Amino acid sequence: MAGMGCLFSGTGAGRSQDAAAQDSQKLDAVLAAVEHIGNSLLSKARAERLSLLERLRRLNYAAHSARTHASADKSGKLLAWLVRGDRDHGPIMEVRSEAGGLLHRPGEIHSAFKQHCQALYDSRALSPERFCNEFLVSVELPCLTADQGRTLLVEIQASIRELESGKTPGPNGLPADFYKAFTSILAPKLLRVYEEAVRRGCLTTSQWEALLVSLPKPVKFADINGLVEDAFEE
Repeated sequence: MAGMGCLFSGTGAGRSQDAAAQDSQKLDAVLAAVEHIGNSLLSKARAERLSLLERLRRLNYAAHSARTHASADKSGKLLAWLVRGDRDHGPIMEVRSEAGGLLHRPGEIHSAFKQHCQALYDSRALSPERFCNEFLVSVELPCLTADQGRTLLVEIQASIRELESGKTPGPNGLPADFYKAFTSILAPKLLRVYEEAVRRGCLTTSQWEALLVSLPKPVKFADINGLVEDAFEE
């Protein structure tokens, strides 16, 4: 009887081990199935993402083509913006001075441009003051009537409306759209500025300022007087 008890006990232990092995195999199979499903879903999601990106690319290309061909052969802001990146933004390597020599050092080039622009926009009279006074006395300067004076504000507003959009009329950086948006506020103030300029006999200092930008041309150097010559010309 004792031997049979040991036999039954060993058989039960063997069955328990077999059941555990089967459960482990089932669990591995379930995990493998879950992993396969997860990989399939991930692959499907990636494929859908790539498809959406491709559709978005085609839509962007179609929109870009529509904007590009809308103006046909007309030059517009889009074409100017596309060409802007191809411009040469390199420094000015050499210029010809007013004396006729070539300047290569950055300091000399800067000084040459500074002297040229100062002389170009010098507001000092070229003739003695006496000759200017005699000339002004000899001519009849027009004067505004009272009715014309009252219409100055309307003329200022009309001038602001005629400003070209996208441009900056002065070096202060305020675009023409700013003046158009606040015409009702700025026009009376501008009128007072002009009236004060007439009373004083001169404009304000800021109204004499200008912003100059040098645009060098490729394979050519700029003469300081504005002449452009071939760099390889003998």
